[in-house]
Amino acid sequence: MPAEKPVGCRFTDRALCKGACTTHRTTEPRLLEATATLIAQVTPQGRSLLMPQSIGSHVKSTGLAAALCLCLSGCVGAIVSLPEKTTVKTDAYKAQSYRSITPHISRTVTSTPTREWCGITVWALIIPVPLKLPVCTSYFEQSFGNDEFGNEAVLLDSQQTVPSPFYACGPFMMLGPIVHGYQGNALCGVFPK
Repeated sequence: MPAEKPVGCRFTDRALCKGACTTHRTTEPRLLEATATLIAQVTPQGRSLLMPQSIGSHVKSTGLAAALCLCLSGCVGAIVSLPEKTTVKTDAYKAQSYRSITPHISRTVTSTPTREWCGITVWALIIPVPLKLPVCTSYFEQSFGNDEFGNEAVLLDSQQTVPSPFYACGPFMMLGPIVHGYQGNALCGVFPK
């Protein structure tokens, strides 16, 4: 007969081990057979006796969250609205510059400014969070001066607008070039307004 030897229990719940944590008069094959039988035991609901229900529900909630994240577009972005001024030189201005004459602006006429919303809109998942205030203005402006013959002419046309480009990053940004005017790569980019 083999000698008795203590067998260490690797299970945290000693009630599940039944007799496996006590001293046994057994050999290695019987121990393996008892362990396999214990692992195979399940409750009538189909739950394993070795995996507590809290771990099972945690795994389920993690899997559900991962599936939800994969179903969403995964994009994170922001719409930034800041004033942008563009100035276009007219032909009269270019003609003076071409002849090395410095154009002198005598007066400027500005249209009535329009109040615009400035700031940022952050997209948290699919919910926009606006952080904007109506503190910016948009307007059109013409600068007059003398042309090369001494007649008053428009030298500069300026316009201040508040564009709202959409800056975004996400796994589906590789589809961004489908949109006309997209600037960026497969991970992050800018969609013009």
